Amino acid sequence: MERLTVILPARNAEKTIRTAVSSVLRGLPRDGRVLVLNDASSDSTGELLAGLAREDGRVGVLTSDVQLGVSGACNVLIDAADTPLIARMDADDIALPWRFRLQIPAMYRSNLDAVFGAAIHFGGSGSRRLAALLPFGPVLSIGPGASPYELLLGNKLGHPTVVGRRSAIVGAGCYRRVPAEDWDLWIRMALQGSRLGRIALPTFLYRHHAEQVSATKAWQKELACAVETAQVHQELSEKLLGFSEAGAYPGLTGPSAEPKEVRAAMNLTKAVRMAANSFPLRDRLAVRMAALTVMHRIRGIYGTNL
Repeated sequence: MERLTVILPARNAEKTIRTAVSSVLRGLPRDGRVLVLNDASSDSTGELLAGLAREDGRVGVLTSDVQLGVSGACNVLIDAADTPLIARMDADDIALPWRFRLQIPAMYRSNLDAVFGAAIHFGGSGSRRLAALLPFGPVLSIGPGASPYELLLGNKLGHPTVVGRRSAIVGAGCYRRVPAEDWDLWIRMALQGSRLGRIALPTFLYRHHAEQVSATKAWQKELACAVETAQVHQELSEKLLGFSEAGAYPGLTGPSAEPKEVRAAMNLTKAVRMAANSFPLRDRLAVRMAALTVMHRIRGIYGTNL
């Protein structure tokens, strides 16, 4: 089995970092390691990481005196990793013990460049947990032929669940400084021909809390206006469907899209749904469920006369 590095950016994570790192170590392959970047934390994250590194030689720690953000920190960690396989972990989540025992064999069986898993949501309010599930409904497994089509509708490939080949991630250009840095990277990997897949079994516990940036209206507005991600999204649409709907990206991502952008998003979603008819049953169910849920969400925001 190829060696694995789990990369973990951490900033002001003193309340959760020990649990996060310990959960990864519990299920880590024998020759795997965890590499953490302390991203200019102002709390005791650095001291806690130093203690974890002393306790377990599989833990490595990097430190940045300047805040890099998730994208910058992940790129530094990828550059420092010397293993063929890379996995991601967040400083406030919990990896389940069987994560790598399930994902790595699944990656080899299907000859994937990256494999993802499902999540169990906890923390925060019940409505917030439900909102996290609603954009796509229950998570189903999906294969490499169908996952690019699902990516056209949004990001259902959970960032902290990825296990992938370092060569494929580097080949796609690693992370960019965009709001949805993970979705942006998966799209670029799909464009370069990387094989992406997902297993339906949960591989980690996803924590909801009040400080999550992606739950804010400001972040959602930035996402809808992300020109770089919109461009690669359009390129993927052209590659898969033979056409691109101008404005589909803001229609899919923003709650304040123009009518023509909403129509473009609906047209794209219907095209993806139709394309799914040629997929094997498993993939057809996953993509059609994603398409139907997106259409329901768009109609719920903008009205039913679409």
